[in-house]
Amino acid sequence: MKEWIKFYFGGFFSNKRLAEASSRSFWNTVLSLFLTFVIVWGGLSVGYIASFGKHYAEAKDFQCFLSESLGKDNPYGVYLTVTDGKLRAEFDGEADCINTFNSTEATYRLVVDTRPKETTFDAFLILCKDENGNEISYDEYVALDTPQQERYDCSIVYSGQSLDVVANLADYEAYLQEVSDVSSSKYDKDIADKYTELKRNGTDDDADLHDYAIGVYELYFAAKYPIFIGKDAYGKAPTLRTYYMELEKKAPDKKYVLLFDDIAMCAFAANEVDVDFAGYLAKVSEGAVTSREMTAEQVTEKINGFFGELFASGSALASFVFSFSLMQTIPIFLLAVLLLTFLVYVVCKVKHSEDCTGFIGALKVVGATLFVSAAATALNALILSFVMSRGTVFRIVTILLLMIVTIRSIVFMIGTARNSKATGTDPAEASLDDPER
Repeated sequence: MKEWIKFYFGGFFSNKRLAEASSRSFWNTVLSLFLTFVIVWGGLSVGYIASFGKHYAEAKDFQCFLSESLGKDNPYGVYLTVTDGKLRAEFDGEADCINTFNSTEATYRLVVDTRPKETTFDAFLILCKDENGNEISYDEYVALDTPQQERYDCSIVYSGQSLDVVANLADYEAYLQEVSDVSSSKYDKDIADKYTELKRNGTDDDADLHDYAIGVYELYFAAKYPIFIGKDAYGKAPTLRTYYMELEKKAPDKKYVLLFDDIAMCAFAANEVDVDFAGYLAKVSEGAVTSREMTAEQVTEKINGFFGELFASGSALASFVFSFSLMQTIPIFLLAVLLLTFLVYVVCKVKHSEDCTGFIGALKVVGATLFVSAAATALNALILSFVMSRGTVFRIVTILLLMIVTIRSIVFMIGTARNSKATGTDPAEASLDDPER
């Protein structure tokens, strides 16, 4: 066991130890490949998590933005509370959300909309265009026969405005009534049965009316826009959440805060280092985040703690993203390992060296360099995370790992060539520290 430990952890630093890999079990190589993934992933994850406090503390403009937008006496009159794992926003006036994402004046973009994502619908439009850019209305599109419809591409255009389903309830009911009429060309038995069931349940108060209106609208959407059923990721009809997520994807800079009832997405800059994360409200401490009764200092402290908890709640997601991204690099990494293995094999073959026997022996030698290479790479990932964005760190780390393995393999090949049997030197007695090697 002692000799194995010396080989596994010390082989990287000695050609003599590294040459033992060829005669040892192939399971050492399998273990090294597995540990390489785990160690590099761990370095990236720990570095990202550990560096957040430093980045947040240095992002004075971001903290100032949060205090001005969400703090005491903020211009939106909004107060935040976490209840039952959901964020609730209360406004002094008639507003029910904040959206400054398209503002050209704000340093950071802000969205606060804690209404239910499944039933907060967008007042969308349908755009139908042919290959020449000619547009027609959706009703005109539906009136076309199938061959003509195939010439057009229809898509949902989100407006970013909330749809009042109660105010438009009469229009939805009129359309469903037509679809439920057996004498109508639009008759749909399935829709008619569902509409009958909805009406049977009835409405007794305002709360029931709102739920009833939502059900009617969802059925109306399914009846009128069947080609778009299931296209929205969050609801049975186009939702504002989808609109907000598209805004986030198309953001021109990494400076925004999106607060919803269940998740939050934030991005800020700290000394030219971009930091972004997503957090889950279900994992955040319940209670008031901001309130009218708190002092400005208390509100600022609460906000800082709230965003710290949001970051912590999404750390598992960040680790998953790192693991998924690393998995995508595995084919390239394995290809590089096989290429290095081939080169080591050729050198040993040409020089008649006993440092590695056959292609598998050469693969074992390259595999024996992986553990220390991964440890050095993970250490760099940890350090670089404090001065670089996670995307930059990831790119550097993937290149660095290959560089270390490649350089160490080249050093081994040079040592093997110098100490080959052709020169009369016993390669088993040479080491990386030997000046003759």
